[in-house]
Amino acid sequence: MANHLGHGASDVDIALEWPRWYEANKELIGQNPDVLLPGQILLPPAPA
Repeated sequence: MANHLGHGASDVDIALEWPRWYEANKELIGQNPDVLLPGQILLPPAPA
């Protein structure tokens, strides 16, 4: 996500963006968006 949002992304920027990342990677992540496992490679969401 850091590469996608840029070096200056604030906590607010990340808080607003994570639901899109979760939806784009829900099959990989599973039902709990609070649990990411080592080795999981997330794909960026489609442009809004």
